[in-house]
Amino acid sequence: MPPKGFYQQPVIHMDCRGWMEIENCTKVLLYTQNEVEIEIGGQVVCIHGEGLKLGELAGKNLFLQGIVFEIEFKQNS
Repeated sequence: MPPKGFYQQPVIHMDCRGWMEIENCTKVLLYTQNEVEIEIGGQVVCIHGEGLKLGELAGKNLFLQGIVFEIEFKQNS
């Protein structure tokens, strides 16, 4: 049995066709074609790439498409 709150944790799914799904996203902080910063679970996730496009925000799930070069995790200050 998973611990309490397990399914409310932030999760990032990526596939090889350039799609990402970020679960439990709380805020989009920055959005350009080369960089997206989002707040999830008290952290900031910076996604660096090319041709990044926000697909849709469904509840707390964010869909992103593009070529990803790097994913960086930072503490939210």
